[in-house]
Order: sequence, then C-alpha cells, then structure tokens
Amino acid sequence: MFKDITTVPNLLTLSRLAAIPFLILLYPAAESSAHPEGIFGLSLLCSIIFGAAAITDFLDGYLARKWGQESELGEILDPVCDKLLVCTGLALLVYSRQASLFFLIPMILREMYVTSLRLLAADRGLKLPVIELAKYKTTAQIVATTMLLSSLNIASLDFVEGGKFVLLVAFILSMFTSFLYTKEFIKVVGYEENLEAAEYGQDQPDSDEADSDDPIEPDQGA
Repeated sequence: MFKDITTVPNLLTLSRLAAIPFLILLYPAAESSAHPEGIFGLSLLCSIIFGAAAITDFLDGYLARKWGQESELGEILDPVCDKLLVCTGLALLVYSRQASLFFLIPMILREMYVTSLRLLAADRGLKLPVIELAKYKTTAQIVATTMLLSSLNIASLDFVEGGKFVLLVAFILSMFTSFLYTKEFIKVVGYEENLEAAEYGQDQPDSDEADSDDPIEPDQGA
C-alpha cells in the first residue's frame, strides 16, 4: 500500500500536511509583524499558503482518476489531510478572534464527529459514502478561512466581512451535513446488521428439518 506514496496525487495530498506547520508558525507572528495587514502582511502569506494547499484537494483526485493512480492509501490520506488542514485554519481563526467561537468550535467538533463516524464504519468493513452537499461545505470553509486569514481590506474589498458571511454559510452546511452523515451512518450500519441477521437465519435449519434428524423412537407397544 505504501509503495503508492510517491505518486503525484498522493504527494499533493501530503502537501496539505506539510503546509500545517508553516501556518502554525507564521500566523501568530503576523500579530507582531510590522505590517500585520494588507499586501505586506504575514497574514496574507498564510492565506496564500492555506489557499494553495486547499487547491490540492481538487487536484489530487482529478489527477488520480486521469492517470489511473487511484490507491487505497490515497483514499485514506485524502480525507485525513483535508480535515487536518481545515481544522488548522479554523483553529487559527479561533486564535486570532477573526470570527465568533459560536461558529468555529461547532465546525471543528463536526469535523471530528464525521471522521469518527467514518472510522466506526471502516472498523465494520463498511464505507460511509460522501454526501454531495458536504463538498460545498468544504469549499465554503476553504474560501471563508482564506479570506479571513488574509485580513485584507483594500479599497472597497473587505475580505474579513466577506469571509464572515461565507463562514456563516459554511456553518449552516456543516450542521446540516452532520445530520445527514448521522442518518447515512445509521442506514449503512442498519443495512449490514439486517443482512447479517438474514444470513444467520438462512444458516439455521428449519424446525421441521431439525425434527427429521432425530432418531426414530420405537412405539410404546412394540
């Protein structure tokens, strides 16, 4: 499985992990930067790093399908790297108070919750399907985080206020898709349990057949 780690799609996936330490180290420094905002700010550099890393989420899957390099390792790494990058971005927004904790904390907990559902399903040998609406949620999170990390306010372009609006959309989608994933998890696990019960019932002999295997007892009068 790990022989596939050097393929271009998987390297792009891992680049999201590589971006996280730079974000953690650079963004706090933006607070004490001589130009904390605008074109010269470290916050803008962090925004570019985050945005560039997030774009690889769209590239890795596309290239894997195009070049026939889809792999089991990629299926495992992709959602993990996505969640870690998004949660790092949201955590930095918590640190900088760029948005309300009322939105940010539940979204971080939601990512952990859905990941737990996937792990529970995988432990049963099942796969929790991706909900299409969740892709829009991720896109909204990425756009909002990129805008808020930049702290840009050039002329009439206020990225912070725009980012807060997109973050509100991401919050609504996060909460709604968490409900959909819970419903899907119950459906998938319930289907498996019903299937196992049906297979178990088929393996059991009928009562009539069980009786026919009993030894024939002699009549009382014999």
